[in-house]
Amino acid sequence: MRNILFIGIALVVSMVGACQRSSNKQLNQTPSLNTLRIEFETKSSFGGMEITAHETQWIDQKNNRKAIRTQSETKGYGVNQKEEQLTIEEGDWVYTIDLISKTGTKMKIGQFKEIAQAMGQFVKPDFKNLEEFVKQNGGTIFPNETFLGKDCKVFEVFGLKQWLYKDQVLKVEMNGQVMRQATQIEEDANIPDDVFKIPEGIH
Repeated sequence: MRNILFIGIALVVSMVGACQRSSNKQLNQTPSLNTLRIEFETKSSFGGMEITAHETQWIDQKNNRKAIRTQSETKGYGVNQKEEQLTIEEGDWVYTIDLISKTGTKMKIGQFKEIAQAMGQFVKPDFKNLEEFVKQNGGTIFPNETFLGKDCKVFEVFGLKQWLYKDQVLKVEMNGQVMRQATQIEEDANIPDDVFKIPEGIH
């Protein structure tokens, strides 16, 4: 069973890290314009349960698509559960795939977000009107800070302190504890088209 708590954290934030620009071009890859490849590390503990995860995101803004591959492990109370998940957002659709059981779901993105929000798992700030959003929700705007060489807007809302760069959250803290942070980001990345394809054998 997918860990509900980890999914909630993953839906709340999107994070990025240190930059390395790639100049190599290969066949069957998306144009480098408006693309990102980002690596995340997550480590959190709740009620005796410890969750660790490594996540890679490929973002192709020009073609309105995104892929997220996550490998996670949950330990505690005699449980040692490993998961591997692939999420693909393309156009109006989102595909959520369990790479271990080789099963998945297909859903309209709007419907997916409505379900997540109803479960209290989707609380994404309005980055286009950040100051207004934070103020309306009783949050705080802090002075900009540099994180992994990026000039970030820093704010706290819903109990989460976040470092924002180009609409991507690089780091998240709760009660002074780092919940999730980026380790690497490649801007203008060449992303293979296969990243956005559903693997064979998925039901």
